[in-house]
Amino acid sequence: MAPRARTLGPTEVVAVAGALTSLAPVSTASAPTPGPGRPRSALLAALVARPDLWPVALRTYRALLPRSWWARWPFLPVPARPYMAFRLETMYGSQEGPLGAADAVGYLEWCRRTRALAR
Repeated sequence: MAPRARTLGPTEVVAVAGALTSLAPVSTASAPTPGPGRPRSALLAALVARPDLWPVALRTYRALLPRSWWARWPFLPVPARPYMAFRLETMYGSQEGPLGAADAVGYLEWCRRTRALAR
């Protein structure tokens, strides 16, 4: 039997949201007034409002990390840029895709549904 997912605390959710927003450029489509930190705060607010997606966000974030990320510069647990560029290209047709809060939440919901079907 698979281990049960544990409930995430607010600090862990903030860490995941911060990491997910640094993956790729974000357009102002999800934020009416562009400004520094606005897309990041929109994603954080969307994730905090959806505690049912917290375990999925952590699992997805962990799956996106390259192996031995701590052994290569920039020594941060962020997905590889070429991989994220590929994902944006396949989703939006360009590497400058409008990855916003609604897109990230939709992707996490899709990950949850897909995982449930695989069981």
